[in-house]
Amino acid sequence: MKASLFTLMMFLCLFANAQRYSVGVILIPQHSHYSISEAYTPRQMFSKGLATGVSASYYASDNYNVEVQALYSFEKHEYLLLREYDESGTNNYLKFAVINNLLSLSQESRIRPVTGLGFQVSRLVQSNARKTVNNQIVSYYDDYAKVDFALVGKLGVAMTFDDTVIGIGMRYDRGLIDITGCGTGRAYNNNIGFYISLSALK
Repeated sequence: MKASLFTLMMFLCLFANAQRYSVGVILIPQHSHYSISEAYTPRQMFSKGLATGVSASYYASDNYNVEVQALYSFEKHEYLLLREYDESGTNNYLKFAVINNLLSLSQESRIRPVTGLGFQVSRLVQSNARKTVNNQIVSYYDDYAKVDFALVGKLGVAMTFDDTVIGIGMRYDRGLIDITGCGTGRAYNNNIGFYISLSALK
């Protein structure tokens, strides 16, 4: 978390000295799921979730910007590993992401395709996760890793109206850390969703 806060402060300094930047809000309805590596193949159920927060982008050129996001994410997971073992619950994360965005077409174009790739740090702040083992319900919070890292990819369009930018597209977070001990393998936290953002150019 110290590293993510340092990164955020560094980019805030960039924004303060930038000739062109934007600040705004973002909403991401998403599906949350685990990718599980183990001897058993679980019945994976994609579950609904939601992330919302603020973003700021520093424009290094007409076709490239660096975006910083601070998000609060609600992520629900549910799967059946074995007949006598299953897990479900909602995990809430505070997330900081740094994304490199490439914009196609010229700056004069009102609608521009956007491709983004970045890195994300997440902090687990609340969980009601439970696992059922042999018909007994057990809290799962202590088993979860409290910090997670992920690669972030996005593909969408940016629509500019005077000094207002509306962004829409798809976003995928690929977890890099084994976040919980399943007993027989590893579990990685992934999210895929549709994002919509509203930003003001400065």
